[in-house]
Amino acid sequence: MNQARDALYRRVRRWTSGYTSLWFNASGNPPLHLRSFSRQEQCEREKQVDVMRREGSLSPTGGSASERGQGRKRIMALIAQGIPGPAGVRVRRFLDHCGRAGERFVGRARSFNAGISDAEIQQALRNLWVFNSLQFYLGKPVVLTPSSFAYSLLYPYTDNWLDEAEETCQGKQSLVRWLTSQLHGYPSSTDDGRKEAIASLLRMIRQEFPRSRRPEVHASLLAIHRAQKKALRLCGAPSTGSEHSLIPLTMEKGGTSVLVDGLLAGRLSTAQAEAIFGYGILLQLVDDLQDLQEDLDGSRSSPFSRAIRHGTLEGVTNRLFNLTEVIAARLKREGLPASGDIAPLIARSCTILIEEAIARHSHLYRQGYLALVNRHTPVRLAYLREFRHR
Repeated sequence: MNQARDALYRRVRRWTSGYTSLWFNASGNPPLHLRSFSRQEQCEREKQVDVMRREGSLSPTGGSASERGQGRKRIMALIAQGIPGPAGVRVRRFLDHCGRAGERFVGRARSFNAGISDAEIQQALRNLWVFNSLQFYLGKPVVLTPSSFAYSLLYPYTDNWLDEAEETCQGKQSLVRWLTSQLHGYPSSTDDGRKEAIASLLRMIRQEFPRSRRPEVHASLLAIHRAQKKALRLCGAPSTGSEHSLIPLTMEKGGTSVLVDGLLAGRLSTAQAEAIFGYGILLQLVDDLQDLQEDLDGSRSSPFSRAIRHGTLEGVTNRLFNLTEVIAARLKREGLPASGDIAPLIARSCTILIEEAIARHSHLYRQGYLALVNRHTPVRLAYLREFRHR
């Protein structure tokens, strides 16, 4: 186990360094690969989304967790319509399988914890979609597994609590120490409800993947735990560290979190593991842009909140657009021939999430930049902004 852990730590350091260089070398100029949409095309897509909204499946705030999950599934299906030929058919079939896995997940999550909130289920479902996308990428059946259920549900119990500004530093350190012991294979009894739930979820992973058979799975859990501890430096008061010293914290946390999904989905080549690590980095950066206002309000440090404090957002946002295409291309190159279908879906969905974040935070961007981005969005930025408040 120690050998697998140390080997993985070395690879994580190498990958973090490589992707950090890739981030700083990515162009800060407007992306050239984005498709342009005419006003007529945008209107047609807005009508399609309006139909879905009237059916009640796209309510941004109301409805149950499963209903909002269906809404996201339909939006993803709308994206998949733009992928032509057999690839589009395979992607739409993949999305159907994701929907069924999500429905099973919601039922199991409610059984595991009847008091779990819709917001927590949605957070866990986002990770499940990532896991399912990696099953597809590796040529595996797209289904809910015991370990994917457990790992996805860990997020509300660990990440949220460690990011919670109201929790005491002492309380967070206590949880971190206890979790470190658990992940090293020294489980202990507890009368704390949160810790008891975490211990139960970790047992599910161990039952599917015993340490003796898949030590790399458990090494990856230690790697994300280590990255989360480092990332605590990004919380609280605005950090005084340089961008070059802080961006690796974001990279390591994002990359290791999705690397676990990849190892739970199947055995990986070194090249596949590195590409999946990059996928996690991309998702982390997209999340950081989407959470920009919350990070500013809570004094949490991210590449985008730091850009606001020290300049403008346009260059760093362009860098994210350009990095999206590079990472999707790496995934396609390292995957199986048929699994290349997932790369355009990842690129399109991440691009739309970036555009939605720009619309949400339009008050932080210059008007000329908004006009430029607006030409490349399937629906107008103003429509995206209004949709959130309907």
